[in-house]
Amino acid sequence: MTAPRFSFRAAAAADLAAAYEWYEGRESGLGEALLRAVGEAAAGAAAAPEQYPVVRGDVRRVLVGRFPYGLFYRVLRGEVVVVACFHLRRDPQVWHRRR
Repeated sequence: MTAPRFSFRAAAAADLAAAYEWYEGRESGLGEALLRAVGEAAAGAAAAPEQYPVVRGDVRRVLVGRFPYGLFYRVLRGEVVVVACFHLRRDPQVWHRRR
């Protein structure tokens, strides 16, 4: 069995870029650490997308190690589609409107 394809919606990519800039502005290299942690979380979701909990409708969440972020994704026709890379303390209504 092959791993599903994996992609980020534009809004999720923008979330990640903003988080990267924020962390990198606090300490050089911290943004890179965030990207590595997101990559590890994404790899886990791609390898076994059904193992992570459903948090709303058909959207699942994998936590990003070391950082207070989650990758919120849907599995669509064999593809893992990230709809948000979101700080867990932000109002979830923001990503709830995303598809």
